[in-house]
Amino acid sequence: MKNSSSASVFSLEGIPPVGQLVPLGMQHVVAAIVGIITPAIMVANTCALSDADRTLLIQVSLIVTALATLLQLYTIKHHIGSGLPVVMGISFAYVPTLLAIGGQFDLPTILGALLGYTAGVMNPVMLSVSLGFAAGAMLYVVFGELLPESEHLWQNRLSGVSTLLGMLLGMALIFLHGGH
Repeated sequence: MKNSSSASVFSLEGIPPVGQLVPLGMQHVVAAIVGIITPAIMVANTCALSDADRTLLIQVSLIVTALATLLQLYTIKHHIGSGLPVVMGISFAYVPTLLAIGGQFDLPTILGALLGYTAGVMNPVMLSVSLGFAAGAMLYVVFGELLPESEHLWQNRLSGVSTLLGMLLGMALIFLHGGH
C-alpha cells in the first residue's frame, strides 16, 4: 500500500513534497522541451528561416503547447479537455510531411496545408467550400495564365480547340464513371 506522500505524486489534486516537486518538475521540463522545440527547429532549418523567424517559430510552439496543455487540464464544460495532467506537444508523425512541403515550397505553404487539413477534418462543409475555392483557382490558372501562354507559344493554332476538347473529354470520363 502506498503512503500518502508517494500517492500524491500520482493524484490529480495531489501536491508532492518539495523534495519530489523540484526534481520531477525539472525532469518534466527537460523531457518536454526537446519534443516541443525539435520539430520547430527542423522545419525552420528546412525552410531556411531567418534567426528572428526561427526564434518566433520556437516560441509559438512553446506557447501553443502550453495553451493545449492547460486546455487538457482545465476542461471547458466537460466537453473539451480530459481534466488530466496531460502534456500536449507536437507529434513527430507529421514532421516528414512538413519537411517535404517546406523543402519544396516554404513555411506559408506548410501553414496553408495545416489550415486546410484542419478545416476539412473539423467541418465537411468547410472542406466543400475549400475544394470549390481550389477548383476556381485552378480554372483561373488554366484560363487566365496557361491558355494565353499556349496561344502565344502555338501562335493561336489549336489552343482554344484543344482546351475545349480536353474539357469535353473530362466531362465524358466523369459521365462514364458514373458522376462520382
